[in-house]
Amino acid sequence: MKLFRKTVGVIAIVGMCFMYAQDIAGDYRLNGTNVRYTSLYRGAEPVDLMIYHALTGIEIPALTFNPGSPMNQFVNGPYPKNMLTAIGVNLNLSMYSDGTGHIYEGSFYPTALEVAPCVTAPGVLPATDYLEYTSNLDAELPVQTVSIIGEPSMGPYAGGTLGSISLNQADIFDYFPAVPTYMDATGSDASLTGNPIAYPGPAAGYITKNHTTPFLPEFNNGEPITPVDLYYGGVSVTGYQAPGDLYMEWHAVDGGLSQSGFGDYMEVDEDEDGTALDRILGIPYVPVSYVSTDDNGDPICGGGAFDPFDFTSLDPAIPLIGGNATLTATVAAGGVDLCYGSGGLDVLAGGVCMQAILTDADGNGMGDMNEACMGLAAQGMPENMAASMAIEGTCNALGIFTEESCATVALSVEADAMDQVGAWNCDVMAGVSTPDPNLGGLAPVCGGLISLATACLDESGLPMDCADGEVCDCATGFGNCETFGDSYGSGWAADCLDGEGTAADAFYALNSAFSAYGNFVTMNGIMMTGCLQQGGSMADCGLLYGSDDSGYDFDGTNGRLVMSYSPQCFPELQVREVHVDFTELGDNECFDGPGSGSGDVDNSCADSWGGADVSNCLNVADIVLMVQSILGNVLEFQETCRGDIDGNGLINVVDVVQTVQLILGGLVSEATSSEVIKTVDGVQHVSDGNVGAFQFTITHDEDFSIELTKDALVAEYSTIENKTTVVIVMPETDQLFTVNGQYEISEVLAANSHGLIESTIVTPADFTLSNAYPNPFNPTTSMLLSLENEGTVSVKVFNLNGQLVDVLTDGTMDAGMHTISWDAQEFASGLYFIKAFVGSEVITQKVSLMK
Repeated sequence: MKLFRKTVGVIAIVGMCFMYAQDIAGDYRLNGTNVRYTSLYRGAEPVDLMIYHALTGIEIPALTFNPGSPMNQFVNGPYPKNMLTAIGVNLNLSMYSDGTGHIYEGSFYPTALEVAPCVTAPGVLPATDYLEYTSNLDAELPVQTVSIIGEPSMGPYAGGTLGSISLNQADIFDYFPAVPTYMDATGSDASLTGNPIAYPGPAAGYITKNHTTPFLPEFNNGEPITPVDLYYGGVSVTGYQAPGDLYMEWHAVDGGLSQSGFGDYMEVDEDEDGTALDRILGIPYVPVSYVSTDDNGDPICGGGAFDPFDFTSLDPAIPLIGGNATLTATVAAGGVDLCYGSGGLDVLAGGVCMQAILTDADGNGMGDMNEACMGLAAQGMPENMAASMAIEGTCNALGIFTEESCATVALSVEADAMDQVGAWNCDVMAGVSTPDPNLGGLAPVCGGLISLATACLDESGLPMDCADGEVCDCATGFGNCETFGDSYGSGWAADCLDGEGTAADAFYALNSAFSAYGNFVTMNGIMMTGCLQQGGSMADCGLLYGSDDSGYDFDGTNGRLVMSYSPQCFPELQVREVHVDFTELGDNECFDGPGSGSGDVDNSCADSWGGADVSNCLNVADIVLMVQSILGNVLEFQETCRGDIDGNGLINVVDVVQTVQLILGGLVSEATSSEVIKTVDGVQHVSDGNVGAFQFTITHDEDFSIELTKDALVAEYSTIENKTTVVIVMPETDQLFTVNGQYEISEVLAANSHGLIESTIVTPADFTLSNAYPNPFNPTTSMLLSLENEGTVSVKVFNLNGQLVDVLTDGTMDAGMHTISWDAQEFASGLYFIKAFVGSEVITQKVSLMK
């Protein structure tokens, strides 16, 4: 059963079985990534993202998510190798020729984490996994040009051909198919989502080892990047990073095909939405934009005929909800609507001209355009030139014509008017006086703008002069509303917006439904809407709430509302588009260098997601594999790397003991030295603590046989011709093994968790008595007595005064090894002498009893 965490945005993969040669077998290290995550709304009914006014408790929708619509998107990358290192991302991957693979401990991958209720944030987590895959480098598969949701692909090989890859077994990665697979309302995903979606792009996997196209930036010439660089923006693009050895690309979306997005348990409907899918997106804040200001810190946009939002009275420290791109699109869309709504660009231009003439902002009885003209004339400018300048200013205010074309139309209007009326001045321009009623009053003024709006323009923005017999094509000029909208929106953004960010508190809200209130969400606008919804008439509601209160913040009665946002959760389908670059390790190259092993030889830590603490998954199976390696069994190279803890390039008893220590949480009273006592019957040891492991090399005759102790964590041996290698891990008794036949110990290694310890081989003469252990002791200590031949033995204990205080043994003993113990429970603390008498020989041991 695959387990999936509902807020973890991991990459995705698919399984279909094809009998291909698995031709990408090898060890790989991540060299760069570029991943695009898109969150689609998974609910069956539309849902609103709500904002609120903290003081009044007013709550309104800021955005509506419809089923299948995008809620959030971020591109994690493009990141070259030095950037991955800086943010703590790594991926160690082995692919085997049998179609299996592993992502090893020590790997970390970027993902999305639920860091608080309804707050999803980027993060990096341990990534270990067992994989089953197929690959075919020669598939010549056409590479899709769009993502699953139809966006242009970010891949460097889009539209070309590559090999194919699939994944049909993984825990943290999704599955993806080797053959591009489209998903639609009849597919398996339809029954899972409850809201069938026909995706324009397929799920698929692509691969190549003929990787020649760079697609990742090179930061800081490839030099290491520090956290300080990231924090202070000290990272620069210096070119492209050279391609690695292996390129992989895959496309996936939550559902039955990818087997992802099912929460912790596929059988449980955790979010109770009626579907098996349970992934949740927590949106912690909303995007906002800041308005541009002048040198005094005051907003510079607003109040013009073509400014949809008047920013002049805003607090510039308070942003507007919506990113720059969102607001730019809103303005552009507004321009197009305004254009068509007025009856076309020519009507719109004429209307603006009329508005500029008739508007009396300061209420002094003089139109703004006339006032501007009179102001210039008062400075000594001839009235005909002042009128021309006022017209040019109105033209430039439109934001859709070049300065050259506006200057041209101003001069042409002036010339035409002078020809027709003979006396062109500010009053004539403003319609205050009309020397010739037949001229239609304001027509000479605004006619030039109308002509310009419908003209065919050349590349410099001036009206085109068609040659004789030629018909000018206006399709590329400004004679259409779409071009007006594009030009208007982009120009407005450059002038009026100054950066963007995110916020959850204190921002202004813009809404075209509040056009009567400067397009801002205001108290009067809210109350007007409520009044109308309650059945009030426009006249009655207007008397109460019709005044435009968008010029100031809420004062307790009316004004602009400064809104806030609380994190919200939304059910999501996550779409992933992944592009990764790997470098291949050379022969005999460990992923993280010599001595980097964790002891997890069998890689069982990689078979459960996120195995950060290897002590939870190390076990005796790893010890057995390490012992078998010592005995001559060949392991996969990366298995040897994982077992080589001490970094000497091979697995030995030191690595075994250190792994045992990790499993047991540390050894108690570790030995620092050991005596290995060899007799004709076998081998025993006497040590000053617990020995982690012994490794023996024994030479012998053909009739040799051996039996190892059963009281050990692992005891194994291997015989090749006349040489036997023995490994005993964590022996629990003194006796290590017994033998039949002639033998010699060529080498003995004993180890604790810190490394090899001193070990000596003792071959008894007539008899030997080992050092007492423990010593000092309380209340019991033991010794090994070795007899070459059967004989009478007496072992006695004397105090410092030479008085006999205890007899440990007295009688006949067989040849061989014997354990002699003294229980001093009834004796006082102090020094004692233990003497062994065999025939005429005496061996004395001094022991210390400490209670």
